[in-house]
Amino acid sequence: MAEPLNLTHLRSLVAVVDRKSFTRAAQVLHLSQSTVSQHIRLLERRVGTELLVREQSGVKLTPRGGEFVDRARWLLAEHDELVGDFTDADAAHGPRGRLQLSIGSTEHAADQVLPQLLAAFRRTFGGHDLSFVLQRSAALIESVRRGDLDLAVILAITPDAPGTRVGAMRLCWVADEATDLAGGLGLGGQGSDYGARYGALPLVALEEPCAIRARTFDLLGAAGIGASVVAQSATLAGVLSAVRAGLGMALLPIATDVPEGLRELHGLPSAGDIGVHQVTREGLADTTIHASATMLSSFLADMAAARTARPPIGPVRRHG
Repeated sequence: MAEPLNLTHLRSLVAVVDRKSFTRAAQVLHLSQSTVSQHIRLLERRVGTELLVREQSGVKLTPRGGEFVDRARWLLAEHDELVGDFTDADAAHGPRGRLQLSIGSTEHAADQVLPQLLAAFRRTFGGHDLSFVLQRSAALIESVRRGDLDLAVILAITPDAPGTRVGAMRLCWVADEATDLAGGLGLGGQGSDYGARYGALPLVALEEPCAIRARTFDLLGAAGIGASVVAQSATLAGVLSAVRAGLGMALLPIATDVPEGLRELHGLPSAGDIGVHQVTREGLADTTIHASATMLSSFLADMAAARTARPPIGPVRRHG
């Protein structure tokens, strides 16, 4: 009988591949780097082929290694699900022995994205009992750190934000359908009716701390455009309501279309994209992390492609 594969060695391989680093894999697995390296050597010796190649930029799978790691992920997922189905005493399982997974998501674009995102999670983790929480990114990060959530989908302005980048959303200036904030906008807002009325562009924003709020002032300030917050809210729903009421403009992440009742403002500084990151609690199975990240990357790419393929819609204005 052939010697069985060591599942611990397989987990080390998957961790190295996912993090493109022996050092980072060792940190996640709570092992020394030399132990992780030994696991890979023993695994390569067992299967009789080289699986990884060290390069200056990190590690790279060999052609055979790519095929091997895909099947290793499947094997680990089957193993974890089997154990989960029959380990009722494990605190991470529900009363029926099913694995539980608690997921958090930023509320930005929730009205556009959330139904499809929840469906995608359910398809990916059909063997799990899922629970969902909607919060702001900072609160989600803290919940994952405490272990209250298994993973969270957050928005990240800077590349060094927590977690792994799985995609991006477009940042877009929006106002209600009737208000023309940008039509006569010049530097400093001198040509704008709103500039004359307020002395600065009126902004609606989430309460601090908020990275998008900071980005808003950075962009406008760099263009010499004055702005002030005239309305703020602790929730995205509150921000949208204030903008729809004509109180001011806002910078929002847009996954698909501009929210109903609003329109995109042109002539303001380009805001680019905001990263979407996956943050996972320490100790979460690598197979779960990889499955979720793969699903999210595909999900966001499909949404971006659908938006690009859709014909542009001109600004909507009220008359009368």
